[in-house]
Amino acid sequence: MGSAPKIQKTLYNAGSIEDELLQTTALIDLRDRTSLLELAGAFLQTKAFISVDAGLLHAVIPF
Repeated sequence: MGSAPKIQKTLYNAGSIEDELLQTTALIDLRDRTSLLELAGAFLQTKAFISVDAGLLHAVIPF
């Protein structure tokens, strides 16, 4: 779900913090690597979910 990270960087400016967080923490970037059904399964296994106010944020709230 979502665009690949390189495409998203052209659409908004998050600076380099995104890359830094992915390299220095246990965060997992699932953008452009999962289907909606796979994400639903991933939500069931998460302890925390970080997102902008977008469709996926609203999809995870019931979990």
